[in-house]
Amino acid sequence: MGLRELKKEQTRQLIADTAWRLFGDRGFEQVSVAEVAREAQVAEATVYNYFATKEDLFFWRLEAFGTRLAEAVAKATIAKPRIPVLSNVDAKSHDSPEEIRRNLVRQVVSPVLWEDSMRAMLGQGVDEFYEVGPGRVLRGLMKRIDRKAACHTVNDSP
Repeated sequence: MGLRELKKEQTRQLIADTAWRLFGDRGFEQVSVAEVAREAQVAEATVYNYFATKEDLFFWRLEAFGTRLAEAVAKATIAKPRIPVLSNVDAKSHDSPEEIRRNLVRQVVSPVLWEDSMRAMLGQGVDEFYEVGPGRVLRGLMKRIDRKAACHTVNDSP
């Protein structure tokens, strides 16, 4: 890679890193491209030279992460599970290690089909659910799907 290409890649990375920091601090909707440019100390036109839309600022890094994740998952040993794994990218149960591997990577860039997944589990006879972590958002959502399903919150924070 020549010096010019290296400089362009460094600028692209600086802009993306700056955008992700701002998105993380304030939320995607609250950050403008002009703010990203100002924080990265480049012209707004420079941002648009590298990223056609604000959404591209977000997805560029996500795609790079997806590539690294795919490489890591490809190296991982995934055995046939004792019970099927329900994937939130298609709301279906899978017991093939290769299907599980593909779906792990797809999760990074695919919509989460959480409600469909919960309905699929209910349809398979699951009647008890556990929400791990602080808060009770998922528990509340589950009650909207099926009031009879037992949903417990597991939280180790004080």
